Amino acid sequence: SSFVQLTGLKVQDNSEEKLIKLCNYLKNRLNEVDGKVERDENGLLRLSDNVQQEGIDSMENLGKTYPYMQGFYSRPKPYFFSKVMSYQLLEGETDFTMEANYNNDMPKLNVPSTICHELSHVKGFNNEDEANYISFLACINSKSYEYQYSGLLMAYSYCMNDLYDFNLDAFKKINGELSNNVREELINDSLYWNKYRGQISKLHNEAYDQLLKASGQENGIKSYNAVVKLLISG
Repeated sequence: SSFVQLTGLKVQDNSEEKLIKLCNYLKNRLNEVDGKVERDENGLLRLSDNVQQEGIDSMENLGKTYPYMQGFYSRPKPYFFSKVMSYQLLEGETDFTMEANYNNDMPKLNVPSTICHELSHVKGFNNEDEANYISFLACINSKSYEYQYSGLLMAYSYCMNDLYDFNLDAFKKINGELSNNVREELINDSLYWNKYRGQISKLHNEAYDQLLKASGQENGIKSYNAVVKLLISG
């Protein structure tokens, strides 16, 4: 299924002006939600024990706006071989069991948005950019602050990566206005994944890139980043 076609979303091209506006919006929302989430002893996001059900609730809530998102959602599961997923730079997968599995070793900021991303795949939306967009919509409209926070962080990361190439000065200004807590969260996330970047992750990315292209996603692994166009258009 194509979420874009079902919703009639008019996808706009990226532009510097639109991207700066979006990045500022996400930064402001993150600073607002920052004070509403629970944090651990290291100042990082602490997930509630109910995080899996919150993911289902968030997707069901999205179904009130988009009827094709309604229906049964199976319970998301932490992947037993999460460390292996980290070596592959994977946050989640649905390929083997057709269930929403997520990497339980990765920084917790990624878990809520990953759960919604994988649940969107289970619902039949295969394109990675659309799964990211659906995840964002489910998270920011969630009653859970940790889901709002995770969805905003996911979108902020993708958009700021693009802004870095568009306008470095604007990137520095917006990043400098981000709260210290959120900035430390992103630094911790980057340090975590850097530990696993190497030959194994390179080989997996190359294989996964070809798999995505074979399944009709012509941008391959770059399809994940294509969510920026959808965010700008939404």
